[in-house]
Amino acid sequence: MMAAPDNSFNASRACVRLLVFIFLFLSLLLIPSSKSYASTSIDVLDYSLSLEPNLSGQTIAGEVRISFLSRVDNLSEITLDAQELQVEEVSENGTALKFEAKEGHLLIRLARAASPNVARSLQIRYSAKPTRGLKFFADHLYAAYNTPRWMPCNFEPGDRASLFLKLTLPENFKAVANGDFVEKKSLPGGRAQFVWRERASVPPYVYGFAAGLFQEVMREKNDVQLFFLARSLYTLTEVEKIFADTSDMLEFFEKRAGVEYPKKRYTQVLASGGVMQEMSAFTVLRENYGRDVLTEARENWLIAHEFAHQWWGIRVSCAGWSDFWLNEGFAEFMMSAYREHRFGQDEYDRDMEMARMSYAKIRAAGKDRPLAYRTPITESQAGGPIVYDKGALVVNLLRYELGEDAFWRGLRLYTTRNFDKSVVTGDLQKAMEEASGKALTRFFEQWIYTPGVPYLVARHRLEKGEVVVELEQQGSALWNIPLQIAVETSGGGRESRRVDLTERRLEVRFRLRGNLLSVRLDDGSHLPFRVKQEERPVSMLLYQLSHEPDTAGRAEALEQIQSLLAYTKEESTRAQLKAALEERAARDTTRLIRALAKRALEK
Repeated sequence: MMAAPDNSFNASRACVRLLVFIFLFLSLLLIPSSKSYASTSIDVLDYSLSLEPNLSGQTIAGEVRISFLSRVDNLSEITLDAQELQVEEVSENGTALKFEAKEGHLLIRLARAASPNVARSLQIRYSAKPTRGLKFFADHLYAAYNTPRWMPCNFEPGDRASLFLKLTLPENFKAVANGDFVEKKSLPGGRAQFVWRERASVPPYVYGFAAGLFQEVMREKNDVQLFFLARSLYTLTEVEKIFADTSDMLEFFEKRAGVEYPKKRYTQVLASGGVMQEMSAFTVLRENYGRDVLTEARENWLIAHEFAHQWWGIRVSCAGWSDFWLNEGFAEFMMSAYREHRFGQDEYDRDMEMARMSYAKIRAAGKDRPLAYRTPITESQAGGPIVYDKGALVVNLLRYELGEDAFWRGLRLYTTRNFDKSVVTGDLQKAMEEASGKALTRFFEQWIYTPGVPYLVARHRLEKGEVVVELEQQGSALWNIPLQIAVETSGGGRESRRVDLTERRLEVRFRLRGNLLSVRLDDGSHLPFRVKQEERPVSMLLYQLSHEPDTAGRAEALEQIQSLLAYTKEESTRAQLKAALEERAARDTTRLIRALAKRALEK
């Protein structure tokens, strides 16, 4: 049975997110860590691949022509990524070349040294029975992410290249691959050759294909054909309902990016297994996820995340693994921005609070690290939930720091300037500085290049008709912290004020108008971490649980109430706290708070 909507935090999104991380972690783990990519000595221009999968044997036979330029003088040896591939022949212009397979790489010795700016071309014939990257099922198959397991390539992210793909499949299959569909040729034995051309230079990690006995739905938006493919697990009506928001996403991302979707078609495929992967011009998603969306339309987060990659992660992509967060952090943030547009502020706040809770667990486990590095790192060091969660939270903080107009102007500048290019974190900083007129060196140094977060403690006291909020940085490093503080009183309502904490200690004073109802740190929840707030009575926590305007404020109060229930013995207080949780579980406007309150009551 599917979980009820209020429990979707527990049963759907959290489960799918965990599978995403496991999928990517295992993908990275199985790549040799001694070298995360093949070579920076060459610039691949184009791959021309003919591939024939054997579904019954779960094997492939392929031949690829790799056109490249040397980046150095007198290049005599080329290294490509080629994991689990049985290379049978390597040649150049008909001349056989010596080669060696070693630790997941293919070392090729050129008969004649290569010079810069002179195009060369290698032909490689191979076969394989991949354990990862290419998945076979009885009536369908797909290739996603682990390109070196089904095609020799230079997997280094910045080595973008075009792709010409000929794929031999059963004739009754429907198929999708990178770029533009060219033609389908019938072959003997009930087979057909499907041909695509990806003319844009894109990173090899977004090469892939999917094919099978799929049903197909087609819709059109702004001259873009939207194809939805799924097996008979779903009716066509259900398939269309699962992807009902795709056309709206297209319009939203185009507007925010300042760049139209660059293809004439975009395809979304529901397939077996645990796949969740964007590729240029299409996406493959685990088919069981569709049930989540049918049960609760607001669970469209994964569809939005992968569609966002068509701009951020594919056409604007990281130059190296050191800046991988630019791919995933931006896709995660833009997913939430779309959901804010589609469903309102509560869903955006829910996404950010879930990311904040996930990032807190990472820190508690001692696994925090910088979002970006100034020196090269391996692929296995680049992934994991931190680039998604901390990445989205830092972009959210940047949005607060710059304000709405400047932030979205900067995002458009960053995207339009770097479309079809590889980027580093400095490219983002430059665009945001130009759009806002603000120097952001300190911001980027703290939140992106530095591991961890500041340890900030807040207290309040009443003094001569004022509420005095005391802030103290207790960590060894001194941060610049943009902080929104809100004080709510019975006679003056809610007053929210921004302060920039740059010293070890700071006092902020508010006029006391009537009874003090609430003191809230990080009003609006802009920071990637929770501020430790001391000395709040039960009455204030109960007020904040039901009255804080944003999800994170109520979630933080709920967490404190749950802690009180764990050790408070006084029965009247326990009854009061439990009643407050029951009321939130039944009536809160945000489904995350309802789910958290139910979980707290169960405990």
